[in-house]
Amino acid sequence: DYIDQVRQSESGLKSAQAKLADTKAGARTEDLQRLQSGVDQAKAILDTAQKSYDRMKSLFDTGAISQADLEKASLELDKARTGYDQTKSALDLAKAGATGNTIAALQAEVDRLKASADLTRNTLGSTTITSPISGVVARRSIDPGEMASPSVPLLTIVKMDDVKVESSVPQDQINQIKVGAQVQVKVSGIDSKTYSGIVDFVSPVSDPNSSTFPVKIKVKNEDGSLRAGMLAEVYLAGQAQSEIRLPSSAVVKKENKTYIYKVDGDIVHQTEITADESGSDWVVVKNGVSLNDQVVLNPADSLADGSKVRLN
Repeated sequence: DYIDQVRQSESGLKSAQAKLADTKAGARTEDLQRLQSGVDQAKAILDTAQKSYDRMKSLFDTGAISQADLEKASLELDKARTGYDQTKSALDLAKAGATGNTIAALQAEVDRLKASADLTRNTLGSTTITSPISGVVARRSIDPGEMASPSVPLLTIVKMDDVKVESSVPQDQINQIKVGAQVQVKVSGIDSKTYSGIVDFVSPVSDPNSSTFPVKIKVKNEDGSLRAGMLAEVYLAGQAQSEIRLPSSAVVKKENKTYIYKVDGDIVHQTEITADESGSDWVVVKNGVSLNDQVVLNPADSLADGSKVRLN
């Protein structure tokens, strides 16, 4: 488990950092006092052993004890001297502190564990997919357990706080439209509300398929009622009439005629319209559609007049 690996690596790093900090700080007063007490005790034992040996040596010189008794006293003196030397060395080392090589070795261990912790955190981060924007998941293209591919998007995220209305303006009116100008927007299905928009873009080039110029209008969508693909009417200053634009995907052409499918309850009706191309993605409807009509945006080939549909 990646989370457990991160916790283990961070725990090891903290332990190594604490050990390095303690080593740099040197021995505590309590530790020095404990070591000094040990030295004092070892010195007392050494003095006792020395006196015992001196007494045994005097007795040996007079012939009162054997060589074995003297050697036993000598052995006890050597043991006491060794114990004193060891405790004295420990005290001296504690007072002197760690050597540069010891600190360097501990620092190297901290660096190694830090690199390992960074690696495990990066590995854990790679298991989390973070959206570059805040929004709503509009489409999921992969299921849990499937193998992800760099060429296939996982999720489609849409941010609908601000929306853009795409419109087309005739060439005799385009010079009246300026970036920053305010417009009024009415949306099919939301009859009670008129939205205030601001012209965000005015194309300097007309659409190659018509004599109209693409215009984009930015509209606040604080309540989230506006959705992608909705039909809207845009009222510009100096424009006496509005136009209805439909996505090209909603239009069906049969026998040199243009049709759409209107929805009436749960029944669709094939309706002939008159429309002008407005780029590859939109058409401007001249007649056959009213603002409040519900239209099938992506009719299937099997859809026919009188078919029943279910609204999403």
